[in-house]
Amino acid sequence: MHPYLKSIGDSSQLYVHDKPFLVLGAELHNSTASNIEFLKPILPKLVDYNINTVFLPISWEVIEPEEGKFDFSHLDKILALFREYNLNIGLLWFGSFKNGESSYIPVWMKKDPKRFKRSVTIKQGKLITTKTLSVFCQENVAADVRAFSALMSHLKNVDGTINTVVAVQVQNESGVLWDSRDRNSDAELAFEQSVPQELLSNMSTRSLAPTFATRFPKVNWKGNNWCDVFGGGDYTDEVFMAWYYARYIDQVAAAGKDIYPVPLFINVAINTPDSSPPDKWKRPGQYPSGGVVPHMMDVYQIAAKHIDIIAPDMYYQRYEELCEAYRHGNNPLLIPETRRDDFAAERLFYTYGKWKAIGVSPFGIDTVWEESVLFKKHYGVLKQVAPYILEAQANDRIFGFYFDDTEETHPQTYSFGSITAHINRAHSYGKPQKGFGLILQLSEDEFIGAGYGFTVVFSSDCGKRVEILSIHEGHFPNGQWQETRRLNGDESASNSRWQFPVVKPDFGDYKVPICTPATTAISRCKVFQHEDIHDMYP
Repeated sequence: MHPYLKSIGDSSQLYVHDKPFLVLGAELHNSTASNIEFLKPILPKLVDYNINTVFLPISWEVIEPEEGKFDFSHLDKILALFREYNLNIGLLWFGSFKNGESSYIPVWMKKDPKRFKRSVTIKQGKLITTKTLSVFCQENVAADVRAFSALMSHLKNVDGTINTVVAVQVQNESGVLWDSRDRNSDAELAFEQSVPQELLSNMSTRSLAPTFATRFPKVNWKGNNWCDVFGGGDYTDEVFMAWYYARYIDQVAAAGKDIYPVPLFINVAINTPDSSPPDKWKRPGQYPSGGVVPHMMDVYQIAAKHIDIIAPDMYYQRYEELCEAYRHGNNPLLIPETRRDDFAAERLFYTYGKWKAIGVSPFGIDTVWEESVLFKKHYGVLKQVAPYILEAQANDRIFGFYFDDTEETHPQTYSFGSITAHINRAHSYGKPQKGFGLILQLSEDEFIGAGYGFTVVFSSDCGKRVEILSIHEGHFPNGQWQETRRLNGDESASNSRWQFPVVKPDFGDYKVPICTPATTAISRCKVFQHEDIHDMYP
């Protein structure tokens, strides 16, 4: 059976060989897999880093060097190599679009701009033909459909039962750069036409992404053309381009899915104020206009129905805000690209726990391993508890969190049925330490926790007292629980707090080394509820 997505309440999980699968990912640099001999020494390192899924591209120019003649020999070598190391692949189709341009299309397309029309933008008051294919050219999409169909047909034949490839990305960070919309003659004609009724009727009746209203405070759903409905300006250009990019991508996705229906996703170059003056957002064209930024989520969910996941590339500070934005409309959260530094690694538990993520993947891990070493450590923990995470995601019994050392502590709470967990940063005698982790409920009275630098206190929603019976630290070698320590006394504040210490406690000027450093970062906690003593014995 091919990989597929299965609904779990308000989200979905990836299934491989008919079992839920948690992606512990990494994305290679775009050229790393272009040569098998260059790629070979990297795979053992990926395994050592506890990675189970690698995101890498296959480009159109490689598989169709001559029009109509397909060559999958390089892809087959990649598949064979990854199978040797029991690694899965998230395959990135670099077709018509990559980072808002068309740099990976075949040479024979690049040499024929009359047939394969390009987008046109305005620069310094002049119309300039770009190197990027236009979504308004039927020859472009027809050629992409043929190539992607050939790719998916080949995958079905050589990987349909092995399932090395667990998901396929369709295009990469699509959208118009350096202008808010395409201005070639076909695009201009489309812009003057009526807004498609399918878009109007769906958007006017659905609960739209909150960020949509910030760009479009007044919408005339009974209007005619794009300016009538959305008011004109570069954000109107953006929604116009989003519709046509989504339609283009959906044609490609539909053709491939009809042949081999593995999960398909698209990734997003996100607009952000981080590199601008405070809270000054970039404008369409400064980021790819027409891509699936948060305020365009609804357009894509309406227009690109054959895409299963809209996946944000997360490089910026507003991590929590973006996680929430990309869960809009029950979209499963997959992060195919993120930072390879501690900032992203410290948010892994939070992402899998709070947002039920399918997977996370730092980009470019194959060139600066030392910057990504925390991923190795945290993936090692998550790999052990992955079966429990998947079960808890499906049953809505999991919560993830983090505490930065630069921010004021904000205790967090989460209710597991009648029991509420109160989560806080672990105590430190010196400088406040970072804390991050997840907790999940195994049964009514037993929990598993994973992470560093936090504490948990329990209370009851039924007016009862909740006491900790036992805390056992350990790990899961070969999937079986193995205890390393029973945490009692100082390590649990006399069984009043479930504690997850930091790696290197800061004792400040306190002379007694009462805090033990973290070891396995995994422990199990059993609790029991009872009536208050005064109620039992008046």
